[in-house]
Amino acid sequence: MASTALAQPQTVPATPPAGPQLTYVGLDINDIYQLDLKQSTYTADFYVWLRWHGDADPTNIEFLNGSLDLKEHPNPIETPATKYVSYHCRGTFHTTFDYRRYPLDEHILTIEMEDGNDESDKLKYVIDRENLKQLTAPTLAGWTCEAPQFDIQDHLYQTDFGDPTQPADSATAYSRLVCSIRISRHSFSIYMKTFLALFISVAIAFLSFVLKPHETDPRFGVGIAAIFGAVSSQIVTTSNLPDMPYLTLADKIHVFSLFMIFLSLLQSCLALRLVRDQNVRKIRLAARIDRISLFAFPMSYAAVVAGMTFIH
Repeated sequence: MASTALAQPQTVPATPPAGPQLTYVGLDINDIYQLDLKQSTYTADFYVWLRWHGDADPTNIEFLNGSLDLKEHPNPIETPATKYVSYHCRGTFHTTFDYRRYPLDEHILTIEMEDGNDESDKLKYVIDRENLKQLTAPTLAGWTCEAPQFDIQDHLYQTDFGDPTQPADSATAYSRLVCSIRISRHSFSIYMKTFLALFISVAIAFLSFVLKPHETDPRFGVGIAAIFGAVSSQIVTTSNLPDMPYLTLADKIHVFSLFMIFLSLLQSCLALRLVRDQNVRKIRLAARIDRISLFAFPMSYAAVVAGMTFIH
C-alpha cells in the first residue's frame, strides 16, 4: 500500500505552498461488521494514509464519530519530495439512522477524520484521488454496499475551546475528511421474513368470511387469534429498533393490518346481527356480504400494503 500511495509524487508540491500545508489523505475500507441498528453503531476495519510536504505533522488524527480500538503497523516513509505514513485501524463508529423505510431501509455509514493539532489555515486535507480510483465496495452481511465516497469539509467550531491565546468569541475551523458508504437492503427475502407471520395472521382473519354468520365461536375465534398473531409480529419487529418519534414502514403495515382485522370482526358482528332475526331476506343479505368481503378485504389489503411498500 505504501508503494501505491507513493506512486504519484507529482501530486505533492516539491516545496511547501503559501498558505495551509496540503496533506493528501486516503482511506481503504477492508471490512464493515457488527452493524447494530438499535444502538446506531458499526465496526469498520480500514487502512488510512497521509502524504505531505512541510513542517506540520498530520499524524495526530482524530475520528469525530467514533473511537479506534486498534491503530497499528505505522509505515513512515520519507523522501526528499514527500513524507508518508499509513496505519491499519479498527474502530466503532456511529451515525444517525433513518428507519422510516424499515425493513427496506437504506443508510449512509460515515467515517469522519480531522487533524488533532492544526487548524485548516495551517493544514488542509486533499483527497488522494489517484490512489482511490480502484477502490471496490465493502461487504456487509445482509446489505448491499456502494463504493465509498469522499469529501473534504472545513468544519467550523463556534468556540475557541477556552484557549487563552485566542481572541474572545473566536471560532476555530479544522479540515475534515468524510468517507460515506451507502448501504441498503431492498430484498424480497428480508421483506417476507419480516411480515410473513403478519400476513398469515391477516389471512386467518379473512377466513371468517368462509364460515356461516351464526357459527359464532369459530368465526370470532379466528379473528382473536389473528389479533394476537399481528401484535406478536409487531413486538418482534420493533425489538430490533430504538424508540423513535415517527412510524416506520413496518409500523404502518402492522397498524393497517390490525385495522383490517378489526374490520373483519366488525363485519362478523353485523352479519351475526342480520341472521339472528331469522329473516330469510336478511340471511341472504348476510351471505352476500360475506361473499363480497371474501374478495374485497384481501384485495383492498394487498393494494394498500403494496402502495405503502412501493410508493414513497
